Amino acid sequence: MYVSKTDLGLKKFARYDAVAVLAWLLVVIPIGFISGLGFTYLAEAIHNLYIEIGLILLIIFIIVIIQIWLEKMFVKKETGIKL
Repeated sequence: MYVSKTDLGLKKFARYDAVAVLAWLLVVIPIGFISGLGFTYLAEAIHNLYIEIGLILLIIFIIVIIQIWLEKMFVKKETGIKL
């Protein structure tokens, strides 16, 4: 673990980690709230459960495809078997 190799104490690590978590919360919570408002608006406009479920599945599918593409682009896998 990085903390054990840098002589960073638990209290100092917890402070740094708390700042990072707070920063991410300030970013992620508004994104989720706005996304929820957009989905509610879209659900009222569509009035069809099958289209809403299809939209959710499409979004999940797109996210998975992007993750696979990013992994292929940035993760270097070793070839061959080392004994």
